Amino acid sequence: MNLLSLTSNYVQRVDSMASATNKVDSLRTELIKLQAENNSEIIKQASTTIEYQSELISSFGTIYTILTILIAIIAVGLPIVVYQFGIKPSKDALKQLENNLDEKVAIYLSKNRSQQIAKSIKDLGEDDAELKAQAISFLSLTLHEGFTDQEMFEFNRLIKSGKLSDSHLGSIAYLLGSRVNEYANDIFSDAKYLKNNNLKVQAFQYISKIGLDNFMEPVLELFKKTDNQYGEFINLLTFVNINSKSEALKVFNNKELIDILSDETLKNIGRTIENSIKHMNINIDLKETYLKKVCEKASV
Repeated sequence: MNLLSLTSNYVQRVDSMASATNKVDSLRTELIKLQAENNSEIIKQASTTIEYQSELISSFGTIYTILTILIAIIAVGLPIVVYQFGIKPSKDALKQLENNLDEKVAIYLSKNRSQQIAKSIKDLGEDDAELKAQAISFLSLTLHEGFTDQEMFEFNRLIKSGKLSDSHLGSIAYLLGSRVNEYANDIFSDAKYLKNNNLKVQAFQYISKIGLDNFMEPVLELFKKTDNQYGEFINLLTFVNINSKSEALKVFNNKELIDILSDETLKNIGRTIENSIKHMNINIDLKETYLKKVCEKASV
């Protein structure tokens, strides 16, 4: 009985241990299953977190790229915009203002100069010697800017008025002959005005501008009536040569002029002409000129 009882107890214990082992195995399996499920859930959560962070980083990258492009556009475009809408209009406005200012200043100066010239011309008609001297000084200083035809007409009128001294006549005649114009032609082509030495000198200089061929009539009349043909010839050559050597050279072959010279005048010219042209720095071969040939005939 005892043996059976022990055997039975042993079997029961074995069964109990087997059952416990099975339970342990079952629990272990459940545990492994739970661990697997938990790991899967954790992995899933981790994967989700990683994907979210990746998307977030990608979004930040996109935003950064867009911001970089915008900054680059602003960096390049802002100076252009500032120049086009700020600096350039200001420069254009400043340039326009400068041009307008220059134009206004030029208009003012021109108007003021015209008024001063008109006043000077008026003063020359007065009896006040000091006013006349000041007027001559101003007109001489402003000569380089030229005179209008109306102002040339006024100079012509002053010369004809008889109110000017010989020295003032010469000064006004110089202004009148500063360029070719009809009012200078009127004075310098009239032989009666060439009787005045100051006017005659200016007429000879004016010839260099208009050309001797265009002024032969008053010159020939002067040489026909003068008592000093030699002196007039040297003066003509000297003053024409001052402004135009080409016109001076024409004098040596001007038959109309040379043919009205007296034999005595031609002899004097023949004796002095070589020294005269050296002094005047005129480069010409005298032997080939009409003047030299006529002078040689007169000396025979």
